[in-house]
Amino acid sequence: GALDGDVPRVVLTTRPGGHTDVETPNGFERVDIAPLDEETADQLVSAWLRTWAPGENLQRVRDAVHTVRDNFPTFTDELSPVQNPLLLACVLQVYTTYQRLPDDTAKLYFDMVRVLCEAKIRSVDDAQKSSVVDRYREALRELFLVSQERGGTRLPLLDAYELLVDKKFATRTSVETWLQAHDPS
Repeated sequence: GALDGDVPRVVLTTRPGGHTDVETPNGFERVDIAPLDEETADQLVSAWLRTWAPGENLQRVRDAVHTVRDNFPTFTDELSPVQNPLLLACVLQVYTTYQRLPDDTAKLYFDMVRVLCEAKIRSVDDAQKSSVVDRYREALRELFLVSQERGGTRLPLLDAYELLVDKKFATRTSVETWLQAHDPS
């Protein structure tokens, strides 16, 4: 299983298979976490700040998170990002990085992706950073902008494939090899 052997693995995602058509890998178990109520979210905010940003003003952060809870999402069938523990942690990272939270969904998710990508980039060897950083940011920016122009936060895989090839972020052969390696059939 996922926790057996020399290298146990846990995959955390905010997009379960029902949204992405991705199957749970063999040996993994799916665990759904119930949406956070206001009290539990506030406990997570307090604990996160004590651990990761002890100098932050707790009340200012609480107010910002409360605004997100009230204003996001704009559609009634979606949950607010602060009701999901992973997304709430991302929201808190955005706040502590920029000392504010955006007032629209697209900008919030853009900032969340940027903060996470920057963390990934910081973990890359210094010799590789300049080329990896520039190409990674540019590719993500293009994918994000196209998905937003189409009115959503998702982009069909084949559309993403064509964009990456057209903009020369990847070769057709490398993408086709990757697609074949991940083909569930």
